[in-house]
Amino acid sequence: MRKFTWVLSTLLLSAMISSVPTRAFQVAKVQINLPGSSKDIIQTSFSKDNPPPTDPTTTGTRGPCTIAPLDLKTNTEVWSDRPMFVWRGPIGKIEVRQQGSNDVLWRETIPQGVGRIQYAGESLQPGETYNWVLFDLQNNAIRSMAFKVMDAREREQVSTQLQSLERELKAKGATVEESAARRAQYFAQRQLWSDAWREAFSVDNPVAIIGTITQTTPTPFCTRSPKPNSI
Repeated sequence: MRKFTWVLSTLLLSAMISSVPTRAFQVAKVQINLPGSSKDIIQTSFSKDNPPPTDPTTTGTRGPCTIAPLDLKTNTEVWSDRPMFVWRGPIGKIEVRQQGSNDVLWRETIPQGVGRIQYAGESLQPGETYNWVLFDLQNNAIRSMAFKVMDAREREQVSTQLQSLERELKAKGATVEESAARRAQYFAQRQLWSDAWREAFSVDNPVAIIGTITQTTPTPFCTRSPKPNSI
């Protein structure tokens, strides 16, 4: 029965992804043959105790749900100094602020139907903590989540490991999609969800990578509707 429920959930996820407008991302049947056993590694990167964030393209009725960066019994660190923000549900605007300050470092109006955006302001600083703030369609601030950019030493370690991974992938003749999937796996294993989603959406057809990230039952994010200006 549990196996049937898992299969049904997977089919429903596929149906929801295929219904998203092409401006969100292009949908195509993509079969990614990952080098070696990397596909198995990605699948086992998640467990019931460490579930991945859910797919940002699905919709709900309880208001916007933050997906990444978000503390899921893991951490709120990001590697990139231009992180990807991912959410589910309608919002009107997003802002990034230095923690402890109301000064806005970057803001962007969000078009209808969009569930992700990459930070496009001045590079964020290693070791610093920031808040990303969501506004509803009436311009009320409804959610504020803290996240931290890795300190310089940790970021350099990750950069070195990614360079090594890129050399390995190049030697194996990996495609663009395969390389993105491996990088997403790398970040997911380190519970760096924002960076994992950024890699997934770095390709034209991210459906296969998204499907891999969301293979386990995702943790529900919304348990109640957000209250305006409750941050």
